[in-house]
Amino acid sequence: MEIILLCLYGKVTVIVIFLIIYLYWIWKKVRLIKWEQAPGDTRDWIRNHEKNINKIIKIISGIGLIFMVYCIVIPAILDIPTLVKQEYTVTEGIVESWNYSLQIKSQY
Repeated sequence: MEIILLCLYGKVTVIVIFLIIYLYWIWKKVRLIKWEQAPGDTRDWIRNHEKNINKIIKIISGIGLIFMVYCIVIPAILDIPTLVKQEYTVTEGIVESWNYSLQIKSQY
């Protein structure tokens, strides 16, 4: 159980670090794509579209971070009181599967 908790809170730590880096990028207005470093044949196109490219990259990465915070970080934070009190339960059992496609085929 400790390994599972370590992996979960390790993921949370990495996501929080990425979130801090992302907020730093937004606050300092870091240019992720720079036209000066582009290859010669695409340099003019990148120079004209640099702001839009950087905005799109920041928006997509922000949406991804919000999704990860919503799906991983918030549930992990809500589990902290249960972990402190050690009231969590471990469920064990046998996984059985049923092939429903064979049952449907046999009916026809």
